[in-house]
Amino acid sequence: MKPIFLRLAACSIAVLASLTVFAENAAPAGGNITDLKQILAETPHNVINALRNGATRDNAATQASDLLRTKVQGRQATLAFKIDLIEKETRGQSDTGYRARAEEKHVSEVGTSLITYLWVHFDMSENAKAGALKKGSEITVTGKITQASISSKPSPSLHVDLSDAKLK
Repeated sequence: MKPIFLRLAACSIAVLASLTVFAENAAPAGGNITDLKQILAETPHNVINALRNGATRDNAATQASDLLRTKVQGRQATLAFKIDLIEKETRGQSDTGYRARAEEKHVSEVGTSLITYLWVHFDMSENAKAGALKKGSEITVTGKITQASISSKPSPSLHVDLSDAKLK
């Protein structure tokens, strides 16, 4: 009985070890986004390439925005950025919170350069911390992507809104 038990235990350990390696190498579907380039990666290369051509730019931007709406909106993101603007914003009739705009960045995906525009809308529980932030502060936030789109005019750009954001 002892040798069978040892063989079964060894087989179980081998199976568990292989499953652990597989789980570590597998990318989580719909996982946390940590970089704006990950958002662009959700768009097929041919659509991104079409943003460079003036004749196909508008259609490509619409197609990319539709894809991002289904693949990215609603996902969690943890993003680090430098604040360009921090301001109060009214939400509803009496609630006032804060929002921050990240400094514009240029990102490139498959040879196409895009300007990024990121707005972060802080969770109301973060008012004290967010109110102390200044232009130039470097922060990391976690929140939910509520808007992700690509526009074509005047040049290709990625627009992202992060809501219910909390400072890390």
